[in-house]
Amino acid sequence: DFKRNQSEDFNYMFAFTASYNNVVNDVHYLTGNLRYSVEQTHSEVYGATVTGFPNGNMDHILFGKKYNENMTGSEGTTRALGAVATLGYSYDYRYSADFNIRIDGSSQFGKDNRFAPFWSAGLRWNMKKESWLRNVKWVDDVVLRASYGVTGTQGFSPYQSRSVYTYTNLMKPYFSSNATGTELVALGNSNLKWQQTGTWNVGLELSLLKGRFTTRAEYYIKNTKNSLAQITLAPSVGFASYKDNLGEIENKGLELNLRGVLLKDADRRMQWDVFFNIVKNKNRLM
Repeated sequence: DFKRNQSEDFNYMFAFTASYNNVVNDVHYLTGNLRYSVEQTHSEVYGATVTGFPNGNMDHILFGKKYNENMTGSEGTTRALGAVATLGYSYDYRYSADFNIRIDGSSQFGKDNRFAPFWSAGLRWNMKKESWLRNVKWVDDVVLRASYGVTGTQGFSPYQSRSVYTYTNLMKPYFSSNATGTELVALGNSNLKWQQTGTWNVGLELSLLKGRFTTRAEYYIKNTKNSLAQITLAPSVGFASYKDNLGEIENKGLELNLRGVLLKDADRRMQWDVFFNIVKNKNRLM
C-alpha cells in the first residue's frame, strides 16, 4: 500500500489600531487605545491510498494499479472578530487607574452565543510618591494595586457546536439515483457559550536598600462559569460524549516571593541572591 496525505493551511488577520497619549500640567497623564481585528484560520487535510505495486523498489505512486476510491480528509475553518478599547489615567505617577473593554465573536460557538463582552479595571497606588515616604532613603518603592477582570477562552474544535456529517465509509449510491446518503459522525451543541473567568487580584510590591531586598505578595480569587466539559452519553444515543457548558470553578490563592542580595561586588562581577517563594492554592468545583 502507498498512502499519501497532503495538508494546506491559509490564515489571515486584519487589524486597525489607534492610540492617544497626552500630558496635562506635567501631572495628569492620559492614554487611550482602540483596536479592531478580523481573522480567519482555514486548514484542509486529504489523502489517497494506492495498491498493487510490481515490487518493493517500484514504490512511487505512479506504479500503483488501483486507487482506493474512498478519499480521506478533513476541513476546518474558524472566523473571529474583536474590538478592544483601553483607557488609562495617572496623577503624578502616584495614583493610576485603567479600564479595558473587549467584545469578541467567534464562529466556534452556537449561533446565539457567538459574541461575548470582556472587561477589566485596575487601581495602583505608588506610596513612594507620598510626602511622608518620599524622603525615606532606605525605601526604594512601595506599590499597592488591585484589579478585577473577565476573560474568555475557547477549548474545542471549529465545528464542535454543529452536527457534522460525512460521506466516508458509506456504500456507493445506486447508479439509478442521483442522491447520496450521509452519516452523522459528531453531535453538535448549538448552545455552547464562551467559558468566562472573573479574577480579583490584590498585590503589594516592596523594594528596600537600593534593591537589596524585594518582595511581592498577591492574593487572587478566580471564578469560572460556563466551564467546558465533556459530557458522557448513554450508548443507545450513538455517541460517546459531547461538549457542553457545565458547572463553575472557584480558585483562590496566595503567592509570596522574597528576594535578597547577600553579596554584590560590581568590580569582580559577583552577586549572590537568595530567593524564597511560597504558593497556596485551593480549587472548588460547584
